[in-house]
Amino acid sequence: MTFRSIGYDTTPENGVTEIDWQQALPRIGSSFYGVDGLNDWKVTAVAGQDRTISIEPGGGWGPGVHDIWPAADGNVTIALAAAMGSPRYDLICNRRNWQPVGGGPSAFTVVPGSATRTIPDGRQHNPGTLDDQPLALVRVDPDRTDIREIIDLRALAGGGGVRIFDLLAREYLNFPGARVMHQDTDWAYVADTNGQFSWQRFGPKSRAYGRVGEYYEPPNSGTRADYVIYSHEIPDPGFPYHVVASATVEAGGGGAGTRWDVILEVAGTWLDAARGDAVAPWFKVNGAGPRSPITGATTVRVIARKQFGSGNFGQSAFNQFFTALVVPA
Repeated sequence: MTFRSIGYDTTPENGVTEIDWQQALPRIGSSFYGVDGLNDWKVTAVAGQDRTISIEPGGGWGPGVHDIWPAADGNVTIALAAAMGSPRYDLICNRRNWQPVGGGPSAFTVVPGSATRTIPDGRQHNPGTLDDQPLALVRVDPDRTDIREIIDLRALAGGGGVRIFDLLAREYLNFPGARVMHQDTDWAYVADTNGQFSWQRFGPKSRAYGRVGEYYEPPNSGTRADYVIYSHEIPDPGFPYHVVASATVEAGGGGAGTRWDVILEVAGTWLDAARGDAVAPWFKVNGAGPRSPITGATTVRVIARKQFGSGNFGQSAFNQFFTALVVPA
């Protein structure tokens, strides 16, 4: 089983047909690297097989060559070497080789990495001689046989746009003038006033999250302890950001001699707190922060704290609202 490749030097028995041409040309001209479709050359773990990954069939391209692994030939499986001492991130790629007479064949290849979550230095990047198209970074853990992390490095391109699945893909798409989209954020590889190129973010969008109800009645035990009555995980938006959040909580408990407070927390930082009293059926908290921008995923929490007394919080099933807005820093 081998690739059907269009773009190497051809021979009479491996000519380029008009069908080959119309399939290859629009793709090769759309970006430096890419895959034909959403699942083409997707890398997944193989359950029950030691450190083994599977590569879906399909097509993709690199510098001047369009390769197709036929669906009839099935998935390609590769067993990775064991890691010693610390986790290792191996690069799964399609290696194109122009050195043999006539060029090719292309081949799925593993480039051993290091404990750093990055494309390894051993990746070949010499178009016209030997060139590796990154597909995925796979973490191999010592003393484990299962694969627990796969970082999708593929790129989808067409119609003038390039979409990536993980920001790490920018490491090999860093060509002057390149522009990619990750989630809803555009990135461009442009030069500053000193002629130094770097990735710059353009047009990230705010994101809103909200819930009604689904609060949790904290246990009536202990004092000066925090009980989480609501928690929402905000996924990594792909850019530094702040959070603007608010929550309304209705409680019917407390009573004379008991005090519950409600706290709004983002990334472990208090944004606001509402002090309760003997009646205090409503708690309203809101705020923005934290002061330093957040990178990566974070959690927004609404917390009840009993300061003293023995009365229940008295969680109501009504009038519970929560909103959070992610704002680019």
